[in-house]
Amino acid sequence: SIFVGNLSYDVSERELGYQFERYGRIKSLVVGMNRRTGQSRGYAFLTFERMDDAEEAFDRMQGYVIAGRPLRLDWDKGLQVKKDL
Repeated sequence: SIFVGNLSYDVSERELGYQFERYGRIKSLVVGMNRRTGQSRGYAFLTFERMDDAEEAFDRMQGYVIAGRPLRLDWDKGLQVKKDL
């Protein structure tokens, strides 16, 4: 999975998906939302069906500007790695 950070609070899942789907089929896309306010928390997690597509998207979309903000991408390491830290 790819962590997408520095998102504008106004960017929707649909808009973000549109920007990334040019690199391949998206398996899942979730924008972090504040449960209380219903507003975006400024990040998302994105998974492609194929790893090569994810790698291309990662390389090409790092720093890409959406809604006036450059994206900051990172590979999601998963819960196990976080527990080991």
